[in-house]
Amino acid sequence: MKRILVIDDDDDLRESLRMVLQMEGFEVFEAADGAHGVELAQTIQPDLITCDMKMPGYDGSQVMEILSSSPETAHVPIVFISAGDNAVADTVHTHYRFVQKPFDVLQLISMIKQHV
Repeated sequence: MKRILVIDDDDDLRESLRMVLQMEGFEVFEAADGAHGVELAQTIQPDLITCDMKMPGYDGSQVMEILSSSPETAHVPIVFISAGDNAVADTVHTHYRFVQKPFDVLQLISMIKQHV
């Protein structure tokens, strides 16, 4: 079973993503902030991470920087989710994907399935 880590400070969004991803057959782990997300990613080594760009503490760019510098997690694809403008997408390298809120859940699921 593929492991997905959802890092987002929005409890409702995290719960919704967890339920949808579990219905799609993924094992889902959750983190409410970037620091916990980094720690959890290094522990469980997920197959893919969805990560909010704007969070208190570590934001999405910091999460990406930390995880990409670690041999255990550098290969893990990240799908960034943000309500921000396109300037946020400019910080995301080509190895990563960006989805702007509000987003179509089916398109997000399709994107996730392409990368795991």
